[in-house]
Amino acid sequence: MSICKCCSLLFSIDVHSLFRSIFQDVLSEKPLSDEASTIGSKGTPHSSLATLDTVNASVINRLKELCEEMNAPEEFLEIVGHHLLGDTKGKMLKVEKAAELDDIIAFMAQVFIRSTAHADMIIMALDDVHWMDNLSWKVVQCIFETSQNILIVIGSRPLASHSLSVDDEFWECLTGEYKEKKLYTEIRLGPLNEIDVREMAAITLSCEPEDLSDDFCDDVFVHSGGMPYFASEILENCVRKKQCERLENGKMGWLAGEDQVSCFPIHLLNCDCDFVTNCRMFAIQSES
Repeated sequence: MSICKCCSLLFSIDVHSLFRSIFQDVLSEKPLSDEASTIGSKGTPHSSLATLDTVNASVINRLKELCEEMNAPEEFLEIVGHHLLGDTKGKMLKVEKAAELDDIIAFMAQVFIRSTAHADMIIMALDDVHWMDNLSWKVVQCIFETSQNILIVIGSRPLASHSLSVDDEFWECLTGEYKEKKLYTEIRLGPLNEIDVREMAAITLSCEPEDLSDDFCDDVFVHSGGMPYFASEILENCVRKKQCERLENGKMGWLAGEDQVSCFPIHLLNCDCDFVTNCRMFAIQSES
């Protein structure tokens, strides 16, 4: 099984597009031959230890190989190789008619599918898709409708407050026909409640839920807003900074005299951007 994980898939004729790194990773997964493909499916790494220059050259070579295999027009190699992968050494072709956008999207999807065909299953995880642009959705749609071994997992904030730029017709198919065929399903995740946060804290601090002080649990719940990731970050900070102790009443709570705010994730506090950046850099230096 291979996993392609990304925060947001951006399809853009822009060398700074996040899709560039995603596409590079996918092309790196494709072995040079179908024989190597069989070996790779058993779990053997392909070229993880190669140098960056070698990897970039290998990605371009694999893209050229795919274009030949798929009989793609030459301008497709230019568009994808030059604009998306930054292949400045490639020749710029002069064509009478530019490639149609739908054809480019279909080609990108087919390259993705062909490049991952050696794996038994691919999980493509896309988070914060409420920020994803319409063209990216079209690529995802094409992959979804034509692939055989790809599971797409997407995350979004509530649609009532954050609309998606997905095509209306495709969304109607997802929530209608595809849902009935069990090709699409929705899972709604709500925030943790006070009991959930107390149980998470007990697991993190290796104690029983009733051994935790109410003030400690209330602080974690209020500052995390019930978000599992934020609650986990607060608790892990508490353990790492040793800011929790056994109180006189026998409960686990905040260490006396310590600044509890330092346990709270910076993004949950009202700080300016420079302060946040400095704190993040300090945390990285401390961990290293």
